[in-house]
Amino acid sequence: MRNIHKNIIHDLVMLKSLPVILLTIVISLYLVLCTYPEAIAADSGSVDPTIDELLGRFASTKSIGVFTKLSIKGNITRLNKSFGVYHQGERPPIFEELKERFDLMMQEMVLLVQNKDPELAKDLYAARLLIWSYFADPDKYVSF
Repeated sequence: MRNIHKNIIHDLVMLKSLPVILLTIVISLYLVLCTYPEAIAADSGSVDPTIDELLGRFASTKSIGVFTKLSIKGNITRLNKSFGVYHQGERPPIFEELKERFDLMMQEMVLLVQNKDPELAKDLYAARLLIWSYFADPDKYVSF
């Protein structure tokens, strides 16, 4: 009986933190995917075909709703602003914190689409390092 209570408490704790983690990942990736082409085009005159394709697929996926996509965009905007502050030399945020927030956001995005759009989830997961490179590298970073 005691183990059942421990399991129930553990499950409740995990359920409380899961929405925050998922929301963070989803929003940051949404912003990256929805604004990436303009940012890269302004910077280099070209768009990575992988990210451009992911943008279109994510925007048109039926696996998440409009309100979820709006929520993702807000979280991504906040993460993007934090990267802007970081690249301007202000602290906090620290690099490790930004990396953790980005990783959680990517995980959330993958989790949200994996059941209804497994191919998109797989491709998002595969592109995470490419997307990270545009956030993390001050020479590649362009504020969205």
